[in-house]
Amino acid sequence: MRKWVASLQRPIGVVAINDKVARYVINAAMELELAVPEEFAAVGMENEELVCLQPTPPISSIDLGWRTVGAQAGELLDEMMEERKPPTEPIFPPSARLIPRMSTDAFQVDDEHVALALKFIADESHRPIKVRNVVDHVPISWRSLERKFQDCRQSTISAEITRFRMERGKRFLVETEMLIKQVAEACGFANSRRFCEIFKRSQGQTPERYRKERVATLQH
Repeated sequence: MRKWVASLQRPIGVVAINDKVARYVINAAMELELAVPEEFAAVGMENEELVCLQPTPPISSIDLGWRTVGAQAGELLDEMMEERKPPTEPIFPPSARLIPRMSTDAFQVDDEHVALALKFIADESHRPIKVRNVVDHVPISWRSLERKFQDCRQSTISAEITRFRMERGKRFLVETEMLIKQVAEACGFANSRRFCEIFKRSQGQTPERYRKERVATLQH
């Protein structure tokens, strides 16, 4: 499983046949130290809470409504055993629904203040925001928010801002033909030099090299 997960082009989302398989996939991603869900997201099926909720991160799942189907079938059987006429038309249960959890939602964290901060960072990552801007958006002190980020994300506010900007930049590099200067501006950087410095520091290669390798991989 680890070998297969490592071979996938990221960022990517995986739909598993059930929650147990989704858990195996997410466990492999965590062992490979991939960022879930930013680099690797997964969703299961059946919404088995014992599987979905433990351990961390919780797994998003598609609730297929088996309990509702069973209850409706039982009611119909009871009516038929009472010699009532069966329905002439099919009975359709409610549509399946997605139960979002942390394996697909970057903002599904246990702490409401951290979730609010992450949502703000994601929405404003195209602007030159700083830690102060994030703190001003959340109704707690700077120190308290930093502590919550360490507890929930094992990261700092500043690092999360950089991570969102880098993810945004990687998408632009692969999915568009924007110039590096344009990508830098779209990610909230004052100039391309600063963008290139931080990109190389965080990704281990220049934006130009990243684009060339990813585009070549997609073409094959």
